[in-house]
Amino acid sequence: ERVICEEIPQRASLRLEQYLSELPNRHDSIGVDAKLLKGDLDNILLKTLEKDPDLRYGTAEALKQDIERYLHEQPIEAREPTISYLAGKFLNRYRTIVVAILMVFLALISGLITTVWQANIAAKERDRAHQEARKAERINEFLRTILSYAGSYSEDYTTIKKEEITVLAALNEGAARLEADLAEEPEVRGALHLTMGESYSRLDKPNEAAYHFKAAHFIYEKIYPPEDPNYIRSLFYYAHSHAYKLELDSAAVLLNQLLDICNTTDQNNNPHVPHTLNSLASIERDRNRPENALSYARKLPATFEAAYGGDSPQYIFSLFSWTRFLLEAGKVQQADSIFRLLQVKKSNFPFSQERDRIIHKNQLKEFAAELNYLKGNYHQSYKDIKENFRIYKSKLPESQRNSSSYVLAGKIYRENTRPDSALYFFKKSLRLNGDVHSERFIIQTRLELANTYASLNRLKDAIQQYQTVLNRIDAGRLSAEYLAKERQQALRGLKELKP
Repeated sequence: ERVICEEIPQRASLRLEQYLSELPNRHDSIGVDAKLLKGDLDNILLKTLEKDPDLRYGTAEALKQDIERYLHEQPIEAREPTISYLAGKFLNRYRTIVVAILMVFLALISGLITTVWQANIAAKERDRAHQEARKAERINEFLRTILSYAGSYSEDYTTIKKEEITVLAALNEGAARLEADLAEEPEVRGALHLTMGESYSRLDKPNEAAYHFKAAHFIYEKIYPPEDPNYIRSLFYYAHSHAYKLELDSAAVLLNQLLDICNTTDQNNNPHVPHTLNSLASIERDRNRPENALSYARKLPATFEAAYGGDSPQYIFSLFSWTRFLLEAGKVQQADSIFRLLQVKKSNFPFSQERDRIIHKNQLKEFAAELNYLKGNYHQSYKDIKENFRIYKSKLPESQRNSSSYVLAGKIYRENTRPDSALYFFKKSLRLNGDVHSERFIIQTRLELANTYASLNRLKDAIQQYQTVLNRIDAGRLSAEYLAKERQQALRGLKELKP
C-alpha cells in the first residue's frame, strides 16, 4: 500500500533496461528494446500511475485515445506540449511533404545564390570591359597624339629606311612623353610600353625594345597576380629584353619561371608556352648546349598544336623550328622524317595569302637543300638552293629573305667549287639584318668567311676574319664559355696561316 500510495513510479524504459542488464544471456532472445518505450510511452504509463486522481486519465476511453494519438504520430495529452515536441510530431506525420518542401526551398536558395554569384561575375566582367575600353581609348588617344609629331620630327635618320622614319620618330616622341602623360594610369602605361617594345623590336632596335619590355613588366608585377595573362605576357617580353642584351642566363631563368607559372596554374595551353620553349631552345643553342636545346625543341610540335591546333600556321612553324634544331644538331635522319611530314602538311594547307605560300614553299626548298648538303648530295643541294633564290628574287623583297639561307648557300657553293660565289653569300648574310642576328650566328658566319678566304689563298683576309672572331669573343657580348668551340677554330686557323 505504501509503494502504491507514496513512492514515485520509475519510468518503464529505465526499469526495463535494468531488468535486461541483470539477464545478459537472455537479452538477445527476449527481442525487446527499451528505447521503444522512451518518450511518449513512458509518459502515458506514468500518467496512468499518477498518485493524484485528477492527474490520471479520467476514463479508459481517454487512455485509449492517447494511445491512438501516439500510434498516429500526434501529440499526446500525457506530455507537455512544448514547441520542439509539437514540431517533432508534425515532422514525423508529414515527413515526405516536409522533405519535398525543404528540397524546393534549398533549390530556390541555391538558385538565388547562383544568380547573385553570376550577377557579381557579370558585374566584374562589365567593369573589366569598361576598364579595357577606357584603356584602349586612352592608348588610341596617346598614339594619335604622338603620331602627329612624326611629320615634323627633326632627328637625322640617314641610316634608316625612308618608310620607317615617321614611325620611329613617333615612337621616340611617345617614349619621351609616356611616363609624364600617363603617370596615374599604370595599366595604360604598361600596355603602351609593351606596344612600343614590340614596335622597336620590329624596327631592329633591340636596346629600345628591351627598355620598354622591362618597364612594362615592372608595372604589371605591381598590379597583376602572376597567373594573370597580362603578367605572363609582360614576363615573356621582359625575358626577351635580357636575351636582346645577350644576358642569356637571366633570360633563361625568367622563361623557366614563366613555364612554372603556367604549369602550376593549369595554363599549359597558353600561347606563350610554345613560344617560350622555342626561345629556351634558341638560348641553349647559343649557350652551346645542343642536347638541352633539343630537349626544349622536341616539345614544340605538341605545344603549338595544343595552343593553336594541328592545322594552324603556328603548328607548321613548330615543325620548321623542330627540323631546324635537328639539322643544327646533326640529327639528319630525324630531320628527314619531320621534313617529310612538313611536305604533307604543306601540300594540304590553305594559306590565306600568296606571300605566305611562297615563303613556306621556299622554306621547304631550303630544308631540302640543307638535308642534301648534310647527306653529301652537293649537286642536288646546289640545284635546290638555286631554285630557292630564284623564287625569292622574283616574288619577295630582299628584306623578307632569311639570312641563314645565305649562309647555307655559301656552304653549298663552296662545296661545288664556287668559292667566289660562296664569299658573296657569306658577306650578304652579315649585311642582311646583321644587327639582329645572334652573336653565335655572326661568329660562325665569319668563321665560314675566313675558311673560304683561306681556300682561295687570300691569307690576309682570312687572318683578318679569324682575328675579328677572336676580338668579338673577347669583347664578351656573349659569354666566352659558350663560344669555346668557335675560339678553338679561330686559333687553329690563325696557327695554320701565320708563320
